[in-house]
Amino acid sequence: MITNGVPISKIADFTGLCPRDVYAKIDFIYDRVIDLTARREALFEKVNWQKVGRRFATDSQTLHLNWPNRKTRAQIAVPHICTAHANSGYIMAAHLALDPEVDLPDIEARMVAASDFKVPRAFRRQARVWSETEFKHHLDKITRNVAIHPMEAPEVDLGLQLPHRGALIRQDMVQLAHAFYLRRCLGKGGERFVFVLDADSGLALSELWLKMGDGA
Repeated sequence: MITNGVPISKIADFTGLCPRDVYAKIDFIYDRVIDLTARREALFEKVNWQKVGRRFATDSQTLHLNWPNRKTRAQIAVPHICTAHANSGYIMAAHLALDPEVDLPDIEARMVAASDFKVPRAFRRQARVWSETEFKHHLDKITRNVAIHPMEAPEVDLGLQLPHRGALIRQDMVQLAHAFYLRRCLGKGGERFVFVLDADSGLALSELWLKMGDGA
């Protein structure tokens, strides 16, 4: 039901679980995926790319997530980028433009201390993520006409919503990070790789970094 995009409330009704238990199960699945991914990544260096194929497909999507705030009907557009091995369909990398290890208040404090708001974004020390001020301004803009029923708002449990914490990463930054990650996974052999991209200019620019490494 999660992979089919079924809302949390519907999953709870169908399974008989309370929403908190559904989220606990999501956390459990996440931990298992991280464990599997770590073990799989360790095997990339042993792959014979000449034998299994050297063609990959990279695409980006925009996912809509409910950010933890009282305006629960407003969704945040979050970039997602994915690269698959063409021959096997194996997902080499899939990255969401969200850093769960940092919080917006901490980022804001670092940016103020570094005087980041006084310089263009390209020269900021914290240029990788949205600041709390900029993100709240964005939220206010997209939720300006959103109205929550007065009987519904008190029932919102912010602790149940995902993501529990974190900051949004800028789209160009996640594209570059994705390219660097792929270059590390593919190693530094003498193979030549083929990447099939859509018309997204940002993706094309980020994939140029692959060509700067050995074997790309």
